[in-house]
Amino acid sequence: MIDDRVESPRIRTKISKIDDLLDETLFRHIDNLRLGGYSVDEFQTALAEFCKLNADDPEFVALGDNTSVENQSHWLIKRHIDHCRYSALFYHVADNEAHPPHHHHNVISTQIVISGKLHLREYERVERRGDGKLVLKLASDRMIGPGDVFQASEWSRNVHWFCAVDGPVVIFNINARGFEDKTFDVDEGTFGRCYIDPTQFDEAGLIVTEEFDAEHAHELFQGRELKEFPVPT
Repeated sequence: MIDDRVESPRIRTKISKIDDLLDETLFRHIDNLRLGGYSVDEFQTALAEFCKLNADDPEFVALGDNTSVENQSHWLIKRHIDHCRYSALFYHVADNEAHPPHHHHNVISTQIVISGKLHLREYERVERRGDGKLVLKLASDRMIGPGDVFQASEWSRNVHWFCAVDGPVVIFNINARGFEDKTFDVDEGTFGRCYIDPTQFDEAGLIVTEEFDAEHAHELFQGRELKEFPVPT
């Protein structure tokens, strides 16, 4: 959570393999968010435009070729700005590989499909019940392909689940972590994924689920297409 917005923060760059102009443009968007010049929605709009513009550039798309080895990610940038951080990378999703349903704490993500076809489901978090269980509702269930963007933030489509269909998929992903002032869960939590099971729902379409670790999530969902699981009508 943001405690201050100093004009001259401490900046620590962990990885930098990005074109200088792209680096400067992305940093300008990130810092405008940090300083309060963007709302989260405005930031997401700017990043979607940034991704779509670069996805039309063959030289940029060629950087994604480094993901051709299964599950190999190609990091372009990892940077900390005081206690916030952001990253940009290409990653590979193998044919029929699933990223099991999960949500995040204080993460704003923008992702664009570079190649391949992805079956994507997105969910809204409705509430955290007194017993600790998470209540969700389905926001979208769709197939997406090259040039399509999907986004998540603390208060919009925070939960998602996707699987590569009919071949591998390459995705470009920008994550901004720790930038939101108000979070769904009051404790600071962690930036990592929290896995859930959205496959059981009531007549109103509401899902009530516990959270569990990656190992159990992969047992439930890995190697299985999303179409195997029903959705609320």
